Amino acid sequence: MRNSEKTGESFITIQATPAQAQRLLELGAISESQARHASEAGGLMVRLPAHLVNEFRNNEPVSLPDSLITLAATGGTQSQPFDEELELDKMADWFHRAGLNSAARLFFATNRPLSFFGSQFLLALQPLTRTAFGLNDPTGRWSKLLEKRSNLDRLVYKLERLAQQQRGKK
Repeated sequence: MRNSEKTGESFITIQATPAQAQRLLELGAISESQARHASEAGGLMVRLPAHLVNEFRNNEPVSLPDSLITLAATGGTQSQPFDEELELDKMADWFHRAGLNSAARLFFATNRPLSFFGSQFLLALQPLTRTAFGLNDPTGRWSKLLEKRSNLDRLVYKLERLAQQQRGKK
C-alpha cells in the first residue's frame, strides 16, 4: 500500500490530451516516457493526487472537461468499486449472447499462460477502443480481469455453466 493510500488521500483519473500531458510533465506529475506515450497515442489516462489536479485546474488556461474526469480509488470517492465477480458475469454473458461460448472457452483455456500478455495488449489497444466506444469502453475492465490467471478459470467455469443451462432448456 502506498503512503498516500494509507493517509486516505483521494486520487483522480484524468484523460489528458498531449498538450495537458506536456504541462503535467513540466509540473513533474508524470514521467518523460508517459508524456511521450501521450504524444504518440493522442492522450493518456493518468492517476494523480486530487490536490494536484485541483491546483492544475485552478491555475491553467487549459481546462479538463468534467465528463473526462473520474474519481478513483481511496477516500470518499464517487466511483463504483471494481467488482471482479460482476465483471466476469458480464463478460461471460457477452460471449454467450454473441454465440462465442465454445470458442471463448477453448481460447481462454488454452491461452491461460498468456493471460497477462493479453491484458497488456488490451491496454495498448485502449486509445483506439476508447475512440470507438467512448467512456463506455470495456477494454480497461477486461484488461484488469485478465491480469489474474485465476479469473480465466472462473470465466471458463461461468461459460460452461451458461452452456449447460442452455442445453437444459432445449
